[in-house]
Formats: sequence, C-alpha cells, structure tokens
Amino acid sequence: MFGFYQPDCYCPDSAQMTVQDAAEGWEALITPLAEGGTVLGSPSMCKQKDEDFLIPFNGSIVTTWDVTSVHINKPNLKSVKQVVEHYWSTYKKPVWVSEFACVADSPSWKPCTDQNQIDAFIWDVVTYLEGG
Repeated sequence: MFGFYQPDCYCPDSAQMTVQDAAEGWEALITPLAEGGTVLGSPSMCKQKDEDFLIPFNGSIVTTWDVTSVHINKPNLKSVKQVVEHYWSTYKKPVWVSEFACVADSPSWKPCTDQNQIDAFIWDVVTYLEGG
C-alpha cells in the first residue's frame, strides 16, 4: 500500500498535506494495514529528493514504511540514478519507482518534446530499473 500521493505539492491531484496532517493520517489509516501484514510504501514526493517533507514525516510517525516509493521527473538516466541512489542511501530501504517521466525540472518544469529523447529515456530507465 502506497502512502499519500505527493503530499508536498500544492497543485491539482496532489494530496496537499502538512507533515503533521500526513503523520496523523498515516497513523490512523496506514498503520492498521501494517498490523495486518500489508507492505507499506512511503508517501511519494512531488519534488525530487524532497527532504523538507519526508525526513520530518519519518520522524513524526511510529510505524515506518517498508519500501520508499518515488516519483522521478528527470530528463536523462544519470538524473534518474541520482534520485534512486539518494533515496536508497537516505532510507536504506528498497526503492520502488511508481511514476517516471522525461521532464527537465530545473530551472523550471518543462516536459520533453523530442520523441527520440523520450524513446531513449524510456528505454534507458526501464533497462536500469529492471537491473540491466
């Protein structure tokens, strides 16, 4: 069971939660699932390598997650690897990429538009995530 969907973003379709609200909701709604044996995935952050939410959230909950769920919006494999490695080294838990897209996210949000770049990105990321 994945945690909240992008609680750190204030945009359409995101959970838009404070750390305190997310921690209270986690303990009330998610913790009982773990007690029944459900594997828990962390909330998935909107921001890449977002530690202004997930670290304080982790410090505010009693029942932690089993796997770190991440969303990756980057323009190339090198950047994808940096995100995965960040979450692995920070939380020391399996990382599940539950969403990814070819996006230049800095200095502003700009989806990739070149189909060759998108095709290569998908091929490279899927190969990497499958362990290739």
